[in-house]
Amino acid sequence: MLDAIRHAVRSDIASPWSRASSDLFGGQSMIVGPRGQILTQQRGWTTGDSFVCTTIDIEALRRARVANGLYNQFKDLRTEQYRAIYDTPIYPKNQYLDAPPEENWLAREDTTRANNIKKLIERGVLTPPTGYAG
Repeated sequence: MLDAIRHAVRSDIASPWSRASSDLFGGQSMIVGPRGQILTQQRGWTTGDSFVCTTIDIEALRRARVANGLYNQFKDLRTEQYRAIYDTPIYPKNQYLDAPPEENWLAREDTTRANNIKKLIERGVLTPPTGYAG
């Protein structure tokens, strides 16, 4: 069982990662329950995307979210600390609303992310290290 305190899993990135592999995702998608237990997992490595599905016990999730225990991270979130970052959006929305990504989408994303870092530095959200060239 995963420790839910140390393994808060986002629904869009739910794959293990290893420094031994250059593949950031590598399959093995999983769905993790509110207490950190793996509910379902794609076994084996894959070079492409992987997907899993399971039935979610919504009432159990609701009970976990209103519990005043150690596993309920929502009650402890200090969302006010993110205001400086999220008050003004940095990532362009609806980039692929009218057309799917083209072949050069990765270069476009690299440029977008680099520009986002510049914006965060300009706003004072990030402080670059000494000698940072950007």
